Formats: sequence, C-alpha cells, structure tokens
Amino acid sequence: MLKFTISEIHKTIQWKKQTEFRFKNKMYDVIYSESSCDLLIIWCVQDEKEDHINHSIEDWLSTCWKPNETLPISNIYSFFKFSYDGILISIKTQVEISFINTKNFCFLYPNYQITQNISVPPPKFSC
Repeated sequence: MLKFTISEIHKTIQWKKQTEFRFKNKMYDVIYSESSCDLLIIWCVQDEKEDHINHSIEDWLSTCWKPNETLPISNIYSFFKFSYDGILISIKTQVEISFINTKNFCFLYPNYQITQNISVPPPKFSC
C-alpha cells in the first residue's frame, strides 16, 4: 500500500495507464485506490516482469548507443508494449532481447508464439 498527497502524485508518479504507474523507477499495478481529503491511498503490486523488461531495454540502449546520440525511445517502448500486452488475437508472447554487438550494430526483436486449441494430438513421426 502506498499513500500520496495530491501534490506528490503530480511530482513523483508517472502514470502509464489508469491501472499502472511508475514510482521511484519501479512499475506498479493498481489493485484498488481511494482518496480522502488531500490523500490518495493505492493498494498496488510491484510489476517485476515489466521492471525487468524496462531494465533490459535500458541496458540494451546503453550498450548500443553513444551517450550524445538521440533515440526515439518512445518507439521502442511502444514496440515492447505491443509485444508484452499481446494486443490482437490470442498471442502468447515471450519477449526476447538479443544482443548482437558488432561495432555499432545491435538487434532487438520479440519472439511471438501463437497458440491455438487443437483437438487432435499432433502426428507421430518416426525416424
């Protein structure tokens, strides 16, 4: 449970969605919230998977780009958000980060696994 004054909310919390926020460089999912007077009480759970993904992206960026280069980081976060949330049909997604660091080349890609309910067992193969 976290408690914030209304003025603290605008200074210390970055809302990602209505049910998700970043506080002190960690992601949280909101379970329940209530407000009274100048206080907001949030029952929440730290989202360790998303923290891990965010830290992996930051590590990847620090190894691939020089400090003075500009990078459209919002594009990368949007890309990961799509693959992490699994928008569109039933996509079971496993985000995979690959580091191929040859001089200034780095590659980042998601590994999609599309699952379907199949009523028959797969065929048996013999060697």
